[in-house]
Amino acid sequence: LKIQAALSRATRGTVVYIMGDCVLTNENTQDSGLVSGFGHYNAILNVGIRVTLDGTYCSSITFKNTNPAARQVIFFLGIMAKLKNINFQEDNTTCTQTSVNPMILFGNSNAIVDNCVLGEVYDVNQDDSTVGNIIMCSGSKFTNNVIDSWGLKTKTNTGSCMKFSGVFVDNNKFTNIWTTDNSESGYLMSVLSSTFINNVFEDNTVPQGEIYFSGNKSLCYHNIFNSSDIGNITLAGNTANNVFISLDLNERIAVRLRSICNDNTFLGLKVKEGDCAFDLGIESTFANNYIKNLSIITTDSTEGKEYNILYANKAFCRDNVILLSAATNALENLYVIEANASSVVTGNVTSASSIGRLDEGCVAEGNTVAWS
Repeated sequence: LKIQAALSRATRGTVVYIMGDCVLTNENTQDSGLVSGFGHYNAILNVGIRVTLDGTYCSSITFKNTNPAARQVIFFLGIMAKLKNINFQEDNTTCTQTSVNPMILFGNSNAIVDNCVLGEVYDVNQDDSTVGNIIMCSGSKFTNNVIDSWGLKTKTNTGSCMKFSGVFVDNNKFTNIWTTDNSESGYLMSVLSSTFINNVFEDNTVPQGEIYFSGNKSLCYHNIFNSSDIGNITLAGNTANNVFISLDLNERIAVRLRSICNDNTFLGLKVKEGDCAFDLGIESTFANNYIKNLSIITTDSTEGKEYNILYANKAFCRDNVILLSAATNALENLYVIEANASSVVTGNVTSASSIGRLDEGCVAEGNTVAWS
């Protein structure tokens, strides 16, 4: 109440500092006001337009879920508001994987979230696209933060664990996100028309979770995706100079239509349930990528089952190095590249004995096979 009282009195340009250890509850909330496209939220801390909430002098903030209710959000950031230097976690006796929990953060247009630790957080468990997210930012900046030790229910819902729309997402760490429920889930991370650079995503175990990029304006540069067990990845816009290492994927990596995926490194990827590792959409470009020790894990003994490393649908696939694990190299009916007549497949190098199955009319030149 004291923090919210200070925020309520704060004029534009004011910095509100939190002192000492802090415990928040949801006994009292404040109407956020109407957010276009999202409705009203019940804010526990409502940070107004151009107001800054700074935790520099606060060692930790703990949230206790004493009044579970729908449409609550802990940190609601108005236009151009800032949340800085916050060390936050939820109380794991009142917040659980199955309880109705508040969203942690809603960031409005031009809001900034910087140098915050958001740790030990649990799924909101609300089937509503406007509240079914732990974090939701729109037109804002999300920089230098740590997301750590989140426990997800990962049930089917219409929201996302984290949703960034038109956001500058830079130099964050997403780690130790986990679930004990491997039923079908919504998106682990949804990134729409955003700039996603210099981030680390590692040591996460959400086998049905999807990392989903969308929008031709999406940029995914210089990130590390490491040592995680997730469902699948969808790439859109421009994806370049990233490292994907030791990922266990339930299905595949998809490159959306008219998107570019260039100059990336893929090391030790495992596809556990699918029959295709990379699915290239119409008029997409997949070029200058280095793929090593890729495995398709299968227990299917059905004769005639076919496997693709790359499937190109009217796509450009050129100058890639595609080196497979020994077991995957030995699969029956393996096609490193399967491409239709409208595709271009040139200058690729593979450890397999054949480049794959290319339809008549596919432009295919300068590919090297059986390389070791």
